[in-house]
Amino acid sequence: KPYLEAVGKYYTKVLSLIDDYQFQKGGPIIALQFENEFGGIQNDNDKEYFQFMKNTLDSHGFKELLINCDFGSHPVEAMKHILPGVLETDNVNSDSLKSLTALRQAQPNKPLHVTEFWPGWLDQWGEKGHHTMDVNYFEKEITDVLFKANSSVNFYMFFGGTNFGFMNGGRVVTSYDYDAPLSETGNYTAKYWKTKELIVKFTKERGLPQLLVPKPPTYVTPVSYGKLKVKDYLSLEDVLRQMKPIVTEKPQHMELLNITNKTGQHYGFILYRLNKLNKFKHLKLTGGAADRAVILVDNKEVAVFESNNDYNQDLIDTQFANTTTHTLDIIVENMGRPNGGAVMNTARRGLNGDISIDTKVATNIETFSLDFKEPFVAVFESNKDYNQDLNDTQFANTTTHTLDIIVENMGRPNGGDMNTARRGLNGDISIDTKVATNIETFSLDFKEPFVKQLTQLKGKPFVEGIKSPAVYRLELDIKDSPKDTFIRLDVTIVYIFIPDRYISGDKEVTDILFKANSSINFYMFFGGTNFGFMNGDTVVTSYDYDAPLT
Repeated sequence: KPYLEAVGKYYTKVLSLIDDYQFQKGGPIIALQFENEFGGIQNDNDKEYFQFMKNTLDSHGFKELLINCDFGSHPVEAMKHILPGVLETDNVNSDSLKSLTALRQAQPNKPLHVTEFWPGWLDQWGEKGHHTMDVNYFEKEITDVLFKANSSVNFYMFFGGTNFGFMNGGRVVTSYDYDAPLSETGNYTAKYWKTKELIVKFTKERGLPQLLVPKPPTYVTPVSYGKLKVKDYLSLEDVLRQMKPIVTEKPQHMELLNITNKTGQHYGFILYRLNKLNKFKHLKLTGGAADRAVILVDNKEVAVFESNNDYNQDLIDTQFANTTTHTLDIIVENMGRPNGGAVMNTARRGLNGDISIDTKVATNIETFSLDFKEPFVAVFESNKDYNQDLNDTQFANTTTHTLDIIVENMGRPNGGDMNTARRGLNGDISIDTKVATNIETFSLDFKEPFVKQLTQLKGKPFVEGIKSPAVYRLELDIKDSPKDTFIRLDVTIVYIFIPDRYISGDKEVTDILFKANSSINFYMFFGGTNFGFMNGDTVVTSYDYDAPLT
């Protein structure tokens, strides 16, 4: 019910904005797709849900064609919930003729349409190479769609791109080239020329007017600006001093923080802090974290959790049992939510349970929302790491410590159960079997105002060997007109953030580099290479997609 209420409010707003632009009122809108690949979820309430969606659209006076799209065998399965007046469409890139033939049999006397034809595919972290589709196979599939099935077609993607910022889905890299007809850099590919050839052939065979084709622009050749040197940096404490933490009894997922008009934190990192901890031997995160957690004690990295199995173990270090007090920080990275399936309710990011210190559950946790554009320190990557204890005897000897846990949101799924897609810690923080409370939480979302605030701070001179998270400033000297370029990072750098892309006036957002000095801020995180947070679930940074333009 809450979901349907939210959808109803959303459509009420959207339809009020587009009403006058319907085709029947002289506008350009000829159709509206109200769901996407819903047949793959196989929900028993499909028809009731679809009826609600259609009733909502009808009640607001939407008169144009309504469509839904699914893929593979799902369009035929989806016919079980399709309503009169709704056109089911297909998403394909192989066996297109077979799929469209089955769809025609399921809904005879209706037009065929491919809402998404995939000319390539997205890339995921850990895969070897780049997903591509051979141009000859591409020609065969498009020929089957247009000439044999007599279907219309829409490309996903027609041009590649780069997912800037934090809008990632888990496991998907930031580059969205997709091997599409136009490349990530906007250049033409063999698929572009093949697509043009097929369109000319189609219009001639059908006796349609020939399209006016403008002269293609000059091919964009990237240039190298050489190596960049770090000018200065801001430490993690420098960053946190610009924020006010949220104090909670239990770890909260980033989606449940009372920020951003009560909509929570969407992307980036979340840091859970326990101050003035007495000496301890055992630290445990009882529910794991989503997705990757870095453990800091007194601003020094002591562990990285990368999987669920790791979280079942104690993190023990005898050095913490000897000193008096410590500060514990747990930084959790949102690495991307899954982009399909019935997993939304299990895809929240952050800690998934308690923080247990010497078997006692910690409370009063300071939480910082770090909605940055890039990750930092080392990493807890999959759920197995979270099942381990973090053992370090050094914390058992000194008096007090500060524990920081930074969690990165690496992307949420774009379908399924939303309640399982939250990011942050998924349970308690256990220190020597005691559940920690009163946790300070910092939301590090690195939105524009916060980034601008950081750029105005005076950084520290850079020195080698920095082991804690930090923001680095580099300068690039451009003497002539800026050219296209790519940034190649060392393998220890995961993400970069470029604040200069926030440009007002008549500057295009994509114009990052300027003549003279361009300042580039990097937020470092040990692990891999990525560009911003716009990667999708399991997809690598390059999203070329083997499209007609690269």
